Amino acid sequence: MFRVMEDQYGTHVFGKLVECCNSSQLLFLVAKITLNTQTFVGSLYSKPGANSAKGLIKVLKNSALVYEITSILSSKFVELMSDRIASNVILQCLGILNASQNQKSASHVIEKCLMTFGTKDVLEELVSFDKLWQIAGDQYGNYVIKRALQIGKSTNSRFYQELLERLEQDKDKFRTSYGMNVYNMVVTGVI
Repeated sequence: MFRVMEDQYGTHVFGKLVECCNSSQLLFLVAKITLNTQTFVGSLYSKPGANSAKGLIKVLKNSALVYEITSILSSKFVELMSDRIASNVILQCLGILNASQNQKSASHVIEKCLMTFGTKDVLEELVSFDKLWQIAGDQYGNYVIKRALQIGKSTNSRFYQELLERLEQDKDKFRTSYGMNVYNMVVTGVI
């Protein structure tokens, strides 16, 4: 399976295979991955392997199985973020956070990235989201936004001001129970 994931043509086969799998077949694939985490992580350093993993994450985004994959990513995030290709798999978790029912596991990975040298990449990705306010008002996403504001300010990131401005524009859209803390941070400027 890992050879197929890492092959320049096999990655397309793997993608189609994953898209066609039923829940028990996906469970089998994820079980195989969790039994071979080192091989899985090793495959992420090649472009085809990273693309295969991103496709798998995309298919699993509404499944409880995504937690198994994001747990592996979370445990190796420092190593993965240090590689240009593998870091794209971590950044794929932002897409999960924006559009998934399993935001808790994705937000955990993203928060870890923010607290390391992946800060610039994550802040840049957050600023580029069209619907940043949805993440700010989300049950788990609001933690990511709060952490991004705190870390962005403390590191004097150039993306901090952009993030703050984007949130300021749409602040009324995330003035909900989950987004209230982010709202208060934006309105009062106390971060």
